[in-house]
Amino acid sequence: MQIVPDYLPTAFGIVVLTAALAIALSPYLAGVRVGSIEIPNIQNEGLKRSFKWIGPIALIFAVFIHIPFGTRMCDEPVNVIKRDRIACGTEREEYITTPARPDTCSRPEFGIARWQRSTVVARTSGWRRGGYNPDAWCNDVKAIAIQTLNAGAIHDTKVVAKSEEKRKRFGEAQYNYHCSVQIQWQPIHNTRTHPLCGMLEPVKAFREVAKQCPVQVGTKRVACKRP
Repeated sequence: MQIVPDYLPTAFGIVVLTAALAIALSPYLAGVRVGSIEIPNIQNEGLKRSFKWIGPIALIFAVFIHIPFGTRMCDEPVNVIKRDRIACGTEREEYITTPARPDTCSRPEFGIARWQRSTVVARTSGWRRGGYNPDAWCNDVKAIAIQTLNAGAIHDTKVVAKSEEKRKRFGEAQYNYHCSVQIQWQPIHNTRTHPLCGMLEPVKAFREVAKQCPVQVGTKRVACKRP
């Protein structure tokens, strides 16, 4: 926008005002110097009489042409807020390269992948009277193996083989039971990537980006503001 209001006289206007003032004063102050203005020394009486009415008219005209009529218009910049490396500069911005995500772990909820310990226990019941059976003896063998091996609460047992012998002793039937049991313990659980494992922090980095500031994109005509 203009700094000097356009209703003030320009260099040409000042010359016009000075000349008009000199003409208006010439009939009365001929040859006198008023500041930087030197009044012309007019000897011709007819010309002096003419300047008595021409001078005021010229002075009024010179002043009149500098009186503002209507609204004076000036150019005002039109700015928009935008990001621009050249006009606004740059700044560091933090951004996420990898978002937060579930961690990976092994948990009982994911099931058993395999067992760390495994063995087969074989036991024989010895001859005994009737009223028992191979399945009942295998259950006894499982219980004995779990306790002996200190397998804990989490384990797996499976009957590998079972059999039964029978004889008569003094007219009484006797039975001898055989059972082999596989026992597995100390489980290794499946590994999964799951929220139950907790969340990994997002991975962040920095980059240079354009700053945001007002940038002039043009001008518009508006009424001039008086100082």
